[in-house]
Amino acid sequence: MLLDDRYPVLETLESRDEVNLYRVEGGLVFYFDVRTPQDKDRFYRYRAAIRRLEELGLLEAQVSAKPGRYYAFFPERPLSGRRPPKEVLAALAPFGFGPEHVAMGEDGVAYLAPWPLRLGAARRGRGGFWSRVDPGLPRARSRRRRESNWRRGA
Repeated sequence: MLLDDRYPVLETLESRDEVNLYRVEGGLVFYFDVRTPQDKDRFYRYRAAIRRLEELGLLEAQVSAKPGRYYAFFPERPLSGRRPPKEVLAALAPFGFGPEHVAMGEDGVAYLAPWPLRLGAARRGRGGFWSRVDPGLPRARSRRRRESNWRRGA
């Protein structure tokens, strides 16, 4: 499959709320299935949040708002697993996005998702699609293991 005649799809990572997340050659695409005025409003709010982060130099993305081709492409970047800084959260708050929508890279925002991400599962070593997006994502040791090490004095 080829998105917008320019992005060869390698795999579908997730489909939720009329949005498909695809791994494409060179990055990720959040592709919106816009059918109603509410869908269109949701996409334009998402686009505005991306533009705000781009204005601040915190994100690199390509956004299309052509009829039938509503999507955001993000170049593939390694994830850091750290929390978004206050500057990012302040920029996103007016658009209704929070830390659960942001995946941080080493030098800024890697991806902005239209729905809450499940990075916690990947951080806890339980996989999820983010572990496929970036297999090098730091994983925390399980709580049970930390507690058993603490009891032994490790």
